[in-house]
Amino acid sequence: LMEINGRFWGSLPLAVAAGADFPAMLHELLTTGALRDHAPARIGVVCRQLARDIDWLEHVLRRAAPAHLVRLPTWREVLRDSLLVFSPRHHFDVQSLRDPRPGLVDLWRIARKQWQRMQAVLQRRRRLAQQRRAARCTGRAGQAMARARRVLFLCHGNINRSALAQAHAEGRHGGRLAYMSAGFHAPQDRPADASMVAVAARRGLDLQAWRSRTLTQQMVQDADVILAMELAHIDRLLQLHPAARGKTYLLGAAGGAGLDSIEIADPYGQATAAYERAADQVIRAVDGWFSGPSGSRSDPPPRSEVACP
Repeated sequence: LMEINGRFWGSLPLAVAAGADFPAMLHELLTTGALRDHAPARIGVVCRQLARDIDWLEHVLRRAAPAHLVRLPTWREVLRDSLLVFSPRHHFDVQSLRDPRPGLVDLWRIARKQWQRMQAVLQRRRRLAQQRRAARCTGRAGQAMARARRVLFLCHGNINRSALAQAHAEGRHGGRLAYMSAGFHAPQDRPADASMVAVAARRGLDLQAWRSRTLTQQMVQDADVILAMELAHIDRLLQLHPAARGKTYLLGAAGGAGLDSIEIADPYGQATAAYERAADQVIRAVDGWFSGPSGSRSDPPPRSEVACP
């Protein structure tokens, strides 16, 4: 015995559309005590839940699924599926001319969800554009970096991205700046991700002896500039330490790539290519922040001439 479910199942509209009206039969059984003969259900009937189908179609169009786990349909298959809406055997779970109100409510909810998603995407892109502007010569971040003495790199676990950023900054851009890194993940003292250790070694960086550190309030106070990997890290940092506002920026904002590449995604648990990509982004961004026109920021530039990549 696997399950006793006191409610009808999610695919019930398909059964009703096919002629197996289980709710009506249950009502008949409860009110009359018996079931009359019913015609058998029709075969070949298809039903579509519009809200979930739109989500599915979006993922297919964006090819947003891991290829080793999911077989995405071809464009021919997508077209064939879409054309089913013109078939007499096609039905919608909610939309129905016989009872239009639930379908209209569902359409309103779908439209509202898509509008909210679009607003969130636009807001995120505005934030990324602000980070890019702040990292330029005349931006707040460039000015803050010209005066900084201590820089903190921040990610989630401090075993991949921020660890590599600190190692590269210390090895190539040492001098007047002191570098440190941390993450939100506890406990600390964890070794660097083995995959990142190998990727870093191919770039001349040694993470063999690395041990992670968990972010503390003292670290936040000591840092003159904090460079995070993702907007989510900035949001979490400011929630925990509101005083960090005004000195926290995205590391990738100085990497020279487009808006879609400003955030540096966590490669943890992914294929080697993801580690390679993250490492290249981190190194390029660190060089962008700390390499000025002369190739180094070991000496502070004059206040009127803020060095900038």
